Amino acid sequence: MLADVPGFMVEDPNIRAVLHVFAKEGERIEAALNEIRDNGIPARVTALGASWHERQLGLVVNPVGVSLTERRERIVAGYQTKQSAYGSSWENDVTGLVGGTGWTYTEDAATATVTVYLPWGALSDPFLRIKAQIVTLASWPCHLDLSVQSTGGFILDQSQLDNQQFHP
Repeated sequence: MLADVPGFMVEDPNIRAVLHVFAKEGERIEAALNEIRDNGIPARVTALGASWHERQLGLVVNPVGVSLTERRERIVAGYQTKQSAYGSSWENDVTGLVGGTGWTYTEDAATATVTVYLPWGALSDPFLRIKAQIVTLASWPCHLDLSVQSTGGFILDQSQLDNQQFHP
C-alpha cells in the first residue's frame, strides 16, 4: 500500500496508521472469505458450518459429546448417501451412517419389506438420528418397504395391560 502513496507522505505517522488499519481490515475480510469457502466443503467445516450442514441434512445439530471430526465424518456420509446412484449400495450407505458394523437386517420377500436392526435403544439419540437418515436414503430400493427397529435398550410403557381389554 505504501507504494501507492506519494513520497512526501510515506513518513507521515497518520498516513501509516490509516494504511495499517486498511491492511488489517483486508486481512480480516480475507480470513472471513476463507472461512466461508471452508464451510462450503463438508470435510473442512468449522463448528458453525457443521451446524448449518447438519440442519440441511436433517441431522442432530451440535450433538453433545461428539467431536468436530466426528461431525465432519457424519456430514460427509450424509451427503454421500444422498448422492448414491445405485439401489444396491444401500447396505454400504447404512454402514456409513451407523459408523461401521453392529447393525443387521432381514428381508421378507412375501411382503417386500426390509427390517433394519440398529444396536441402540429405541429412544436414544443415535437410534432416532440414524433412523431418520436411513428413511431418507436416496439409494433405498423403491419397491421395498422399510422398517427400522432397535436391538438395544428397553421399551418404556409396554406391558401386558396394553394388550388386555377391560370390561366394566
